[in-house]
Amino acid sequence: LDTPADAVTTDWTHVAYTHGRDGDTRIYINGNQVARASVPGDLANWDEGFRLGVGNEMTSDRPWLGTIRSASLFSRALTATEVIADMRQNPPEQALPPTANAPGWIVWESNRTGSWQLYKTDLQGHSQHPLTSGPDGATDADISADGATILYTRTPAGKPPSVWIMQSDGTEARQLIAEASEPEWRRGDTAIQFVRQPNRGKKQWQTWEFDIASGKETCLFPVPNVSYKPETWSGIGNDDGSRFVIWSPNPRGTWVLSADGSVQAHVHSGCEGQISPDQHYGFGVKAPGTFVRFNLSDGGKMVPILQLSGSWSHSYFPCISRDGHWLVYGACPPDQHDHDTSDYEIFLVGLDDWKAVGDPLRLTFNKRTDRWPVIFTPKGTPGQNDAGPTARRAGQANTRG
Repeated sequence: LDTPADAVTTDWTHVAYTHGRDGDTRIYINGNQVARASVPGDLANWDEGFRLGVGNEMTSDRPWLGTIRSASLFSRALTATEVIADMRQNPPEQALPPTANAPGWIVWESNRTGSWQLYKTDLQGHSQHPLTSGPDGATDADISADGATILYTRTPAGKPPSVWIMQSDGTEARQLIAEASEPEWRRGDTAIQFVRQPNRGKKQWQTWEFDIASGKETCLFPVPNVSYKPETWSGIGNDDGSRFVIWSPNPRGTWVLSADGSVQAHVHSGCEGQISPDQHYGFGVKAPGTFVRFNLSDGGKMVPILQLSGSWSHSYFPCISRDGHWLVYGACPPDQHDHDTSDYEIFLVGLDDWKAVGDPLRLTFNKRTDRWPVIFTPKGTPGQNDAGPTARRAGQANTRG
């Protein structure tokens, strides 16, 4: 039984399919009958091993892009009046997720074509398309405050990485910083913080800053002549250089360090420590499925942001929008973990005072690895401010978890 060709829209829709014992089968859309036919058959050959699939075939080769807010099964065919009553109890307009009319877009990296490239989508998961292509890997995106440009790392095979910049549509790409990676906008987008590996044979990195106006490069971390308790890999610093969030293999976990060494706080044993857009807090992955926030001043007062369970609960790569209203992240099934090969997908959820609101919206549907998303919301969006750059990782080098 087919619906009319124009029945499908991108609006939220109440759909009912009824099948009576006599074979009378109908489809209703928003309470209106749009198709009817006699479909013979019974359940005499029913197999208890049959499974119910929603949004895809059991073979996972026919994905449907969309969101289902609720689903119901009834033991008999509903009448037309009952279908309307069910719709009124679950009106489509009340099912709208917080992203339904939200402006903005997300950039992330994926190896779905065999090499790491950058991709872009809106907050509803529509219009997904690549921003980069070619043999060189493209990773570590960060978006400017006005949404006009994107920083990223470009890595030719067998050669050191470098920091590049391009327009937000993927055009006019050019190199900015040689032998550098993981760029982030800083100081009102007048500077770029990045990571450099002084000795490619050792797993140690330095955090540097590039002044856009002068082109001057300054090493920020580790600070010379300061002794630190943890083994220091790379770290992400705030604008004034007074605090750094790092990951250490020994003692393992996320740390908050002050530039002068007076603060050396072991926050938790997790990874991917970052600095919030307003630079008051740090946040990151305490354990797969649990994102937490902590004070940037001393690493204290840790509170949960999002705690997940179920099929897509192994979560990493958190990023918070500049306005603090959105958390975008990657998650894979709990029986996977590897950050280069696992089936990580991109999810988006709203935030209210650092607490996740509602159910996360899945944006990508691809068996390869989708990771490290960053989000842009335009000025004029409720709650938008100029508090700081989009919060993202402290550095891929120091975030392997």
